[in-house]
Amino acid sequence: MTGPEFTIDATEVLELEATLDDVTAAAVDDAAAIALDRTGDAVLDAVRARARRHRRTGELERRLTLTAHGSGAHRVVEVEAAGDHARFVASGVRPHEIAAAPGHALPIGAFGFASSVHHPGSDPDPFVAEGVADARGELATINDRAIASVADTVAARVGG
Repeated sequence: MTGPEFTIDATEVLELEATLDDVTAAAVDDAAAIALDRTGDAVLDAVRARARRHRRTGELERRLTLTAHGSGAHRVVEVEAAGDHARFVASGVRPHEIAAAPGHALPIGAFGFASSVHHPGSDPDPFVAEGVADARGELATINDRAIASVADTVAARVGG
C-alpha cells in the first residue's frame, strides 16, 4: 500500500501567468497613454493660466504648445514655451535700448512716436515651472485613475 498521491499540473498556472502578463502589459500601455495625454493637457492649461499675466499681445500664450509622440508606456508628452518672447519672460532681460528700423518709428502711447526707447528690463518669471507646480494635484488624480483603470482591466479579464 502506498500513501496518498497527487499530481501538480503547472500548465494552467503557466497559462494564467502568461495571460496575466499580456493583459497587464496591454492595460498599462492603454492607461499610460491616456494618463499622459491628460497630464499634458492639465500642464498646458496651468502654464497658459500663468502666462496670461503677460497678455498684452497674447503672443506668449499662443506660443505654448503640446506635442506627443510614442505610444503606450513609452509615450512622451512635451509642453513647450517656444520663441524668444517666452525665453525673455522666463529668463528676464537687462535694461536696454530698442531702436526702430531705419526709416521707421516706434509707436509710443496713443499718439507719439520715437526713433528709440529705453526698456527698463524685467525680472525673470518662471511661469512654466509655476504652471507645472499648479497642476500637481490634478496630476496625482490622473495617475490614481490610471492605476485604478489598470487594476479594473486586469481583474475583469483574468476573473472573467
